[in-house]
Amino acid sequence: MASVIVNHEAPDFDLVDLETGVITPFSAVTGNGKPSVIMFYATWCNSCIPAVEEFEMWSKHNIPTPYVNFILINVDKHIQNALDFVRAENPKTKKPRVCTEYLDNGDQPTVQHFGVDDIPDGYGVHAVPHKMVLDEKNTIVRNFDDFHWDDIAGLFKHKFEQSNQCTWQPIIKH
Repeated sequence: MASVIVNHEAPDFDLVDLETGVITPFSAVTGNGKPSVIMFYATWCNSCIPAVEEFEMWSKHNIPTPYVNFILINVDKHIQNALDFVRAENPKTKKPRVCTEYLDNGDQPTVQHFGVDDIPDGYGVHAVPHKMVLDEKNTIVRNFDDFHWDDIAGLFKHKFEQSNQCTWQPIIKH
């Protein structure tokens, strides 16, 4: 069983853009000077459905995406299944589970969506959904099967207040 890396630079691996098939190094996606929230998921995982929908909601309403990367990584080997999964309708919003294109209703993509063949040792992904947070220097600061979104929002809010880039309040749903 691989150990979980925290406070170390994220190991690099190849991601496949599920829309275009282009292969891109993980470091190229996360290495743009912004913190990143990453979630590994699978289409066959029932608990991934609400997790992916919540991931999309947080990318749109709670954390300003111009300052944070939201990256969804499918661990299945079936690209069409992954695309069908994210395009399925969220019954609460009546929109796709994850917005992958600009829509007439003003919705726009806020989540980057990739697939992966193998996750390198050290990430500690033993079950899905699995979430992790990288800082702006690509250092893993949170890595676990689940986390409380308010904790993550607190991490980012503190950074934004320090740099005075933006002000926002999380939407708290009980």
